[in-house]
Amino acid sequence: MKKALPKGKKVQPGVVCFGEVLLALSTPHHQRFEQAHHFDLTYTGAEANTALALARWGNRSRVVTRVPAHALGQAAVNGLRRYGVDTEFMLRGGEKLGLLFLEVGLAQRPSQVLYDRKGSAFADLKPGMIPWKEVFTGYHWFHFSGTAPAFGPGLEACLKEGLQVARQMGLGTSMDCNYRSTLWGAKEAKKAFLKLVPGLDLFSGTLHDLKNFFDAQGSEEQAAAAFRKKFGVARVALSQRSTDSQGVERFSGMLLGKDSVRRSRVHAVSPFGRIGSGDALMAGLIHGVLADWPEERIIEYAAGAGCLKQTVAHDLPILGSEEIEEWILRGSGGGVRR
Repeated sequence: MKKALPKGKKVQPGVVCFGEVLLALSTPHHQRFEQAHHFDLTYTGAEANTALALARWGNRSRVVTRVPAHALGQAAVNGLRRYGVDTEFMLRGGEKLGLLFLEVGLAQRPSQVLYDRKGSAFADLKPGMIPWKEVFTGYHWFHFSGTAPAFGPGLEACLKEGLQVARQMGLGTSMDCNYRSTLWGAKEAKKAFLKLVPGLDLFSGTLHDLKNFFDAQGSEEQAAAAFRKKFGVARVALSQRSTDSQGVERFSGMLLGKDSVRRSRVHAVSPFGRIGSGDALMAGLIHGVLADWPEERIIEYAAGAGCLKQTVAHDLPILGSEEIEEWILRGSGGGVRR
């Protein structure tokens, strides 16, 4: 695996995240869609959430996407810029900003997501529209998720173009599997994923992802090792979740590197802000890899970030690095800071 940062130089890590930025409308107070008379509004997206967390933890982060050249598109830009994310390559064009509708669940009732993303400004991206060499200049890492290629061959080709340039320029690369069945079918996703994962420096997903899309077999460790060897992926991270009848979730992570498997502690957390917790975990993984931490610390930090995100409403992982580290060391939550 290439080193993302040059040795002997103090350089602030730089991460480019490519994906759609959405206008998210969420039901307040755990209401059903049929009950709600108004919605809470935020601007979100898997890669944008990851970029936001990385920026808050002292990295340079840049979101590459396309939004309409109207007031809602500008509001999406402003929504990321306020958290320190570089928005220079949030291109303008198209007529529609993708929409996400969220019915916030409670206890035994799961949350429900509805998308309106077809025909969006991002979905219409094609090869040649993004100046990738300019985008990557001065940056060290390129990240995307499995939602990005879900909009057809044009978008997939655009992503592959970015991956090729990133590797030519020596950037590390990562993918969060992030399969969404409401966007495309499993067979179609598998076909695209098999083209994107070979040679990645970091992959994050679940055991189900490895079995469903990459034909890996066996336990988590066996499947991750087989996947890593078959596709030449440097590091494989898997998240594990289970929720009991009272709505308490148990959350942990596993990281397989070249020679070892590391597991985080299992945390019992509230699923209050579950949406976006996987993006926080992904950001924690990238943050730790760029900092050249030991893999045990990387997975503990990433799992801690994913857990603490579940205490924050809506998608955005508004967390400080210090509070993640403090919570990991303390090993418990709650209380009041005075």
